[in-house]
Parts: sequence; C-alpha cells; structure tokens
Amino acid sequence: MASDRGPVREYLAWSKYHAWWATRHLNRIPAERRLRRHLAESSPPWNVHIGAGLNELSGWLNTDVSPRCRYWLDVRKPWPFPRGSVGLVFSDNVIEHLSLSDGRAFLRNARQAMAPGGVIRTSTPDALEFVRAYLDYPDKHLDAMRAKGWQAEHPVDLIRTTFSLWGHHSGYVYDEQALTTELVRAGFSSVKRLNLGESDRVELRGIDRPPADTDFYFVLEAEA
Repeated sequence: MASDRGPVREYLAWSKYHAWWATRHLNRIPAERRLRRHLAESSPPWNVHIGAGLNELSGWLNTDVSPRCRYWLDVRKPWPFPRGSVGLVFSDNVIEHLSLSDGRAFLRNARQAMAPGGVIRTSTPDALEFVRAYLDYPDKHLDAMRAKGWQAEHPVDLIRTTFSLWGHHSGYVYDEQALTTELVRAGFSSVKRLNLGESDRVELRGIDRPPADTDFYFVLEAEA
C-alpha cells in the first residue's frame, strides 16, 4: 500500500489540475460576455484590476483568467476597451508570470486603452534584491524559507526559487531598470518607484496585497 502513495498523489494532483483547467475554460466565454456587457452598459473611465483573484477591489473592474472570475481579461490579447477609456490599471504580482513578449503585449494593450494622464501601477518581485540577499546575507533568508517549508539547502536556493517557483519558470522576473525600460517602451512616462501602499493617487493607496517579505518586491507607477 505504501508503494502506491506516490502514484496516487501524482494522479490526484493531475486530476485536480485538469479539473481546474476545464472549469477555467468553461468560464472564459460567459466571463468575457459579462465584461463586454458591463462596458456597454456603463460609462468610462474604468479602473481595471488585473489578476484580481479573490482580492476584489471596490470601484474597480476586477478581471482575471480563472475559473471563478466574473470578468475575463487576457491581457496578452487586444483589450475590449475603447481607446482612451481606462483611467487606472493595477496589477499585483502578475507580470512576472508572463513571458517577456507577453509582458510587452500586456503593457502595450494597457497603454492603448488608457486615457492621457492615466496611471498604471504594478508590483512584482525584485530580482536585484534576491541577488543582493544571495551575495550579502543569505542565512537570514534561508532560515525564513525553511520556516515556510520551502527547500533551502544552500544560498543559491535564494536565486533558484525566484526563477523557478510560483509559476515564474514560464514568466520573466524583473528588476527596477528592466521594468522601467519596458514601461517606457510601451509608451508610458514619468515612471517612479513607490513603497507598498503609497501613491499620489488616492485610488491606488493601500491596495497592494502584502507579500511574504516586502524586501523582495517593488512597485512602479507610470503615466499614460
């Protein structure tokens, strides 16, 4: 019986994943229709929350590509919003799950949908801070990783986990310089780094989900 535990667990994980994927696929069409209907029945400007998950924000269009999402928005594809109709865009720990080309499409689509003077806010893990921790003070963070049950045998695990866990293996992990460059390339300007929870725009204050370790994340805002 004990020898079957590995295969059984693998099968259950496989079944759970495919059930999630099937439910997600079934939700796409009705959730896309709900978004288009909402846009037809309401007036701009709209504030768009990307990758909302269960963290729905009042006064925002909370979008995602999940089995439960009310409004489906695949940010890699052209957005259904008229040009210049979006006032604010907020993405919290989303862009690192997209490849570089998909991340560029996301930023480009957001810029096209946004009104002049609109603001995009994005938070993401900071690759530079993980490298600094690896070089300068690995033991402190290895202990924290072990306390969470993560594999942390050597200092290099600080780098490995950044680029391989949490879906980052198929995405692109940024530092401030890289993401600033990509925002400007997409047509944004006045890019600035802010602390979690802080913003010049009241609608963007206090909406970040607190990460496990704030030392390893950064927030950028930029104007359309």
